[in-house]
Amino acid sequence: MKSPVDLGLRYGTVKLVPHSPEWKKHFEIEKVLLAEAIGRYIVEIRHIGSTAVPGIHAKPIIDIMVGLEHLQDIEHCIPPLEEIGYIYMGEQDIPGWHFFIKGRGEVKTHHLHVVEWDSEYWITHLLFQEYLVRHPEVAHAYEQLKLALEDKYPDDRTAYTRDKSDFIHAMTEMAQRARHHAKEPDEPPLPPASMPPG
Repeated sequence: MKSPVDLGLRYGTVKLVPHSPEWKKHFEIEKVLLAEAIGRYIVEIRHIGSTAVPGIHAKPIIDIMVGLEHLQDIEHCIPPLEEIGYIYMGEQDIPGWHFFIKGRGEVKTHHLHVVEWDSEYWITHLLFQEYLVRHPEVAHAYEQLKLALEDKYPDDRTAYTRDKSDFIHAMTEMAQRARHHAKEPDEPPLPPASMPPG
Protein backbone atom coordinates (compact mmCIF):
# COMPACT_ATOMS: atom_id res chain seq x y z
CA MET A 1 0.00 0.00 0.00
CA LYS A 2 1.33 3.43 -0.93
CA SER A 3 1.81 6.06 1.76
CA PRO A 4 -0.64 9.00 1.68
CA VAL A 5 0.87 11.89 -0.27
CA ASP A 6 -0.35 14.48 2.28
CA LEU A 7 1.64 12.79 5.03
CA GLY A 8 5.33 12.56 5.68
CA LEU A 9 8.46 14.38 6.75
CA ARG A 10 12.09 13.81 5.95
CA TYR A 11 13.94 12.14 8.80
CA GLY A 12 15.41 14.58 11.33
CA THR A 13 13.62 17.67 10.02
CA VAL A 14 10.84 19.75 11.57
CA LYS A 15 7.92 21.16 9.59
CA LEU A 16 4.57 21.91 11.16
CA VAL A 17 1.37 22.18 9.15
CA PRO A 18 -2.19 23.18 10.11
CA HIS A 19 -4.42 20.49 11.54
CA SER A 20 -6.12 18.33 8.92
CA PRO A 21 -9.29 16.26 9.42
CA GLU A 22 -7.67 13.73 7.09
CA TRP A 23 -5.26 12.73 9.88
CA LYS A 24 -8.02 10.95 11.78
CA LYS A 25 -8.97 9.09 8.59
CA HIS A 26 -5.35 8.04 8.05
CA PHE A 27 -5.27 6.73 11.62
CA GLU A 28 -8.47 4.74 11.14
CA ILE A 29 -7.08 3.13 7.97
CA GLU A 30 -3.88 2.17 9.76
CA LYS A 31 -5.82 0.89 12.78
CA VAL A 32 -7.55 -1.66 10.57
CA LEU A 33 -4.23 -2.80 9.08
CA LEU A 34 -2.70 -3.17 12.54
CA ALA A 35 -5.68 -5.12 13.87
CA GLU A 36 -5.49 -7.48 10.91
CA ALA A 37 -1.73 -7.96 11.35
CA ILE A 38 -1.36 -8.38 15.12
CA GLY A 39 -4.88 -8.13 16.54
CA ARG A 40 -4.58 -11.32 18.58
CA TYR A 41 -2.01 -9.61 20.84
CA ILE A 42 -3.63 -6.16 21.09
CA VAL A 43 -5.84 -4.76 23.82
CA GLU A 44 -6.25 -1.27 22.34
CA ILE A 45 -4.99 0.99 19.54
CA ARG A 46 -4.90 4.77 20.07
CA HIS A 47 -4.11 7.81 17.94
CA ILE A 48 -1.65 9.96 19.93
CA GLY A 49 0.62 12.96 19.38
CA SER A 50 -0.32 16.36 18.02
CA THR A 51 -2.14 15.00 14.94
CA ALA A 52 -4.69 13.65 17.45
CA VAL A 53 -5.31 17.09 18.99
CA PRO A 54 -7.88 19.10 16.98
CA GLY A 55 -6.98 22.60 15.85
CA ILE A 56 -3.22 22.73 16.38
CA HIS A 57 -0.28 22.60 13.98
CA ALA A 58 1.62 19.33 13.91
CA LYS A 59 4.26 17.42 12.03
CA PRO A 60 2.41 15.48 9.29
CA ILE A 61 3.30 12.12 10.82
CA ILE A 62 0.64 9.90 12.37
CA ASP A 63 1.62 8.65 15.84
CA ILE A 64 -0.10 5.45 16.88
CA MET A 65 0.16 3.68 20.21
CA VAL A 66 -0.59 -0.04 20.40
CA GLY A 67 -1.22 -1.58 23.81
CA LEU A 68 -0.32 -5.26 24.03
CA GLU A 69 -1.80 -7.53 26.65
CA HIS A 70 1.67 -8.99 27.24
CA LEU A 71 4.76 -7.04 26.18
CA GLN A 72 6.73 -10.23 25.55
CA ASP A 73 4.46 -10.82 22.55
CA ILE A 74 6.43 -8.09 20.74
CA GLU A 75 8.61 -10.86 19.25
CA HIS A 76 5.53 -12.25 17.52
CA CYS A 77 4.48 -8.80 16.31
CA ILE A 78 7.64 -7.72 14.50
CA PRO A 79 7.39 -9.99 11.39
CA PRO A 80 3.71 -9.17 10.59
CA LEU A 81 4.34 -5.47 11.17
CA GLU A 82 7.27 -5.61 8.75
CA GLU A 83 4.93 -7.21 6.21
CA ILE A 84 2.68 -4.11 6.28
CA GLY A 85 5.59 -1.71 5.86
CA TYR A 86 6.88 -0.97 9.35
CA ILE A 87 10.58 -0.90 10.20
CA TYR A 88 11.49 -1.95 13.73
CA MET A 89 13.76 0.57 15.49
CA GLY A 90 14.10 -1.20 18.84
CA GLU A 91 13.49 0.12 22.34
CA GLN A 92 15.29 3.47 21.82
CA ASP A 93 16.81 3.47 25.34
CA ILE A 94 13.35 3.41 26.95
CA PRO A 95 12.59 -0.05 28.40
CA GLY A 96 9.12 -1.24 27.50
CA TRP A 97 8.73 1.07 24.46
CA HIS A 98 9.15 -0.60 21.07
CA PHE A 99 9.32 1.88 18.19
CA PHE A 100 8.51 1.35 14.51
CA ILE A 101 8.50 3.75 11.55
CA LYS A 102 6.73 3.61 8.21
CA GLY A 103 7.06 5.75 5.09
CA ARG A 104 8.60 6.10 1.67
CA GLY A 105 12.38 6.33 1.56
CA GLU A 106 13.66 9.07 3.86
CA VAL A 107 10.13 10.45 4.29
CA LYS A 108 8.40 9.00 7.35
CA THR A 109 4.60 8.99 7.52
CA HIS A 110 3.80 6.91 10.60
CA HIS A 111 5.38 6.34 14.01
CA LEU A 112 4.21 3.25 15.87
CA HIS A 113 4.70 2.98 19.63
CA VAL A 114 4.16 -0.55 20.95
CA VAL A 115 3.91 -0.86 24.73
CA GLU A 116 2.11 -2.89 27.34
CA TRP A 117 -1.48 -1.74 27.74
CA ASP A 118 -2.11 0.22 30.95
CA SER A 119 1.63 0.58 31.60
CA GLU A 120 3.17 3.86 32.78
CA TYR A 121 4.03 4.78 29.17
CA TRP A 122 0.48 4.04 28.02
CA ILE A 123 -1.21 6.00 30.80
CA THR A 124 1.03 9.09 30.78
CA HIS A 125 0.93 9.53 27.01
CA LEU A 126 -2.84 9.35 26.96
CA LEU A 127 -3.02 11.72 29.94
CA PHE A 128 -1.00 14.37 28.11
CA GLN A 129 -2.95 14.11 24.87
CA GLU A 130 -6.34 14.09 26.58
CA TYR A 131 -5.32 17.07 28.75
CA LEU A 132 -4.58 19.06 25.59
CA VAL A 133 -7.94 18.08 24.08
CA ARG A 134 -9.83 19.09 27.25
CA HIS A 135 -7.90 22.37 27.66
CA PRO A 136 -7.73 24.24 24.33
CA GLU A 137 -5.81 27.11 25.93
CA VAL A 138 -3.04 24.68 26.92
CA ALA A 139 -3.08 23.15 23.44
CA HIS A 140 -2.72 26.64 21.96
CA ALA A 141 0.25 27.40 24.23
CA TYR A 142 1.85 24.11 23.20
CA GLU A 143 1.26 24.96 19.54
CA GLN A 144 2.92 28.37 19.94
CA LEU A 145 5.93 26.78 21.60
CA LYS A 146 6.23 24.24 18.79
CA LEU A 147 5.99 26.91 16.09
CA ALA A 148 8.76 28.90 17.77
CA LEU A 149 10.94 25.80 17.99
CA GLU A 150 10.22 24.97 14.35
CA ASP A 151 11.71 28.33 13.37
CA LYS A 152 14.70 27.71 15.63
CA TYR A 153 15.41 24.08 14.71
CA PRO A 154 14.08 23.32 11.19
CA ASP A 155 16.76 20.68 10.61
CA ASP A 156 17.30 19.41 14.14
CA ARG A 157 14.40 17.33 15.42
CA THR A 158 16.42 16.19 18.43
CA ALA A 159 16.79 19.77 19.68
CA TYR A 160 13.16 20.52 18.81
CA THR A 161 12.02 17.57 20.92
CA ARG A 162 14.41 18.39 23.76
CA ASP A 163 13.19 21.98 24.09
CA LYS A 164 9.56 20.88 24.33
CA SER A 165 10.32 18.58 27.24
CA ASP A 166 9.83 21.02 30.14
CA PHE A 167 6.37 22.03 28.90
CA ILE A 168 5.34 18.43 28.28
CA HIS A 169 6.51 17.28 31.69
CA ALA A 170 4.76 20.17 33.44
CA MET A 171 1.46 19.58 31.66
CA THR A 172 1.67 15.82 32.21
CA GLU A 173 2.19 16.40 35.92
CA MET A 174 -0.86 18.67 35.99
CA ALA A 175 -2.88 15.98 34.23
CA GLN A 176 -1.63 13.39 36.72
CA ARG A 177 -2.65 15.57 39.66
CA ALA A 178 -6.10 16.13 38.16
CA ARG A 179 -6.46 12.39 37.62
CA HIS A 180 -5.29 11.63 41.14
CA HIS A 181 -7.72 14.09 42.73
CA ALA A 182 -10.56 12.57 40.73
CA LYS A 183 -9.83 9.11 42.21
CA GLU A 184 -9.71 7.67 45.68
CA PRO A 185 -7.51 9.65 48.15
CA ASP A 186 -5.30 6.64 48.91
CA GLU A 187 -4.42 5.92 45.25
CA PRO A 188 -0.74 6.80 44.61
CA PRO A 189 0.16 9.21 41.78
CA LEU A 190 1.95 7.99 38.68
CA PRO A 191 5.73 8.40 38.34
CA PRO A 192 7.11 11.13 36.02
CA ALA A 193 6.22 10.68 32.37
CA SER A 194 8.52 9.75 29.53
CA MET A 195 8.49 11.98 26.46
CA PRO A 196 5.24 11.91 24.43
CA PRO A 197 5.38 12.32 20.66
CA GLY A 198 4.26 15.41 18.77
